[in-house]
Amino acid sequence: TCPDVFADDYADYPQVTSGLTVKKLQDSVWVNTDDVELEYMAGAEKTLSPVMQIAPEHYKVLTVASIVQFAKKDYLSARNSAKSALDANPNATEARMLLIRSHVLLKHRDEAREEIEKGLKVEKDNAVRAELLKMKRSL
Repeated sequence: TCPDVFADDYADYPQVTSGLTVKKLQDSVWVNTDDVELEYMAGAEKTLSPVMQIAPEHYKVLTVASIVQFAKKDYLSARNSAKSALDANPNATEARMLLIRSHVLLKHRDEAREEIEKGLKVEKDNAVRAELLKMKRSL
């Protein structure tokens, strides 16, 4: 099932919570970015666009943008969106993982290592820490 990606309070963005926009968006993008059908992503992109106009600086919206870009193999844009999400919320785990993966695929190994170290300092979830350590060993 799709986790509630937009569970936080969107009080500052009442337009985002109206209608089915958020539900359609999270249903569209909660996919495994290693195995994605591009037409599925095209629908997610179409739904993401109006939400980006309403809340472009919200870390979860930026993370979703990064997921879509990563799935389309636009790693530079995915990196930029994930970095912006982390600037908005330094504890955004999914954004951090996307940023690291984007750096690796862009062959920015030093930046990937640096981001892994930052993640290890702030991450409390043991499964995520284990994944970060695994990434660190592979670089």
